Amino acid sequence: QHYAVKTIENIAAHGGDWAHKFSSQETVGSLVAIMSGAKSEQLRGTAASTLARCARFSPAVLNLVLDKYGIKLLVNGLRDTSPKVQQASLNLLNRGLVDLGARARAALAAEDKSSLLPTLVSLLERGSAVLRGKALLTLASLFRLHNRWLLAACGTRLLSLVDRLQKDREQYLQRCLEALVSTVVATVPRLNDSILREVDRLLISGGRTGSRESKRAGGADATRPETPGGGVSPLALFPALVHLLGSHVLRPRLCDERFLTQCALYIARAEGPSFPGAAEFRGGVLALLETLS
Repeated sequence: QHYAVKTIENIAAHGGDWAHKFSSQETVGSLVAIMSGAKSEQLRGTAASTLARCARFSPAVLNLVLDKYGIKLLVNGLRDTSPKVQQASLNLLNRGLVDLGARARAALAAEDKSSLLPTLVSLLERGSAVLRGKALLTLASLFRLHNRWLLAACGTRLLSLVDRLQKDREQYLQRCLEALVSTVVATVPRLNDSILREVDRLLISGGRTGSRESKRAGGADATRPETPGGGVSPLALFPALVHLLGSHVLRPRLCDERFLTQCALYIARAEGPSFPGAAEFRGGVLALLETLS
């Protein structure tokens, strides 16, 4: 069985018409079954690598994997004892985040962050340089996908690991780390703008929105993480700024003139009229200033 799978892997590695012929639904199903259930670590690794290679040349393969088996298959692959299965799962996940259409990206955005994030962080702690680099790229793609991933990541050991990984001399790892850092640095100004717009919206509403929400939800306010539409309230993202500034790697990249100007606007809003969630917002501003000092 292993020789058969290895043969398909070699064919898939070269692409072309033959690789496409081996990317059928039946073949994908067999590869997934072997990757998930084979007792041999070597066989699981070869099957996962073959699946990733097929997906590289045939986007339909990745669509099939995500639609039929879900992200759970890839999360379980990241937890496999085989580094080859882990690497293939990261390749599939990264390709899905970058290449697929809106529907597939929405499915990834809806994935339970409590299962995926700890797994990625664990790879950063114990994986090889290649696995850690690919995990950093996955995190960067997730942060670009939705701010809720950045907020959730700030509650893990990620930022302390980022500071530690900066000392690693592996060139590939450093390039991947720079991709993550650049993504965060580019995200923060937009995050600040969205928070300020939300505060201005609440100020203009004159507290009417807060009163209605309090009646319907027993005192819910604008700083609760989930909004009625299922998204993340911009104000609920404010704690992420404090966490990011605590990173030795991110702090000097974030504290530019634009960031400090936005901090001044935060102070002005905090000292202004009250609005739903104002108390929590003021506490966040004080925490931000304390971190900056």
